[in-house]
Amino acid sequence: AKDILKNLESHSLDITNKNGSLEGKASAQKDAAKSLSDKIEKQDEIEQMNLFATHVDPRLETVLNKLEASDPNRMTPIEALMMITELKKIVDR
Repeated sequence: AKDILKNLESHSLDITNKNGSLEGKASAQKDAAKSLSDKIEKQDEIEQMNLFATHVDPRLETVLNKLEASDPNRMTPIEALMMITELKKIVDR
């Protein structure tokens, strides 16, 4: 990745062939593009961790699902207390 970045930042292409002689600019650009494409494909094969992904505790997921499914405006005070007790038991496991 550093090599690719360095190449892109320098805006230069290595336009010499294996014998050290200059090739046509179009051919060199085509080869450079192919090389860059190959490097990018190789990088795509490597699984990269997501910077913002977090592992969520399954207990908390359960609590969140139950809270999303509930409607506190339609609960009686006793039902609300029972739900809080149930959620507390899930978290304490």
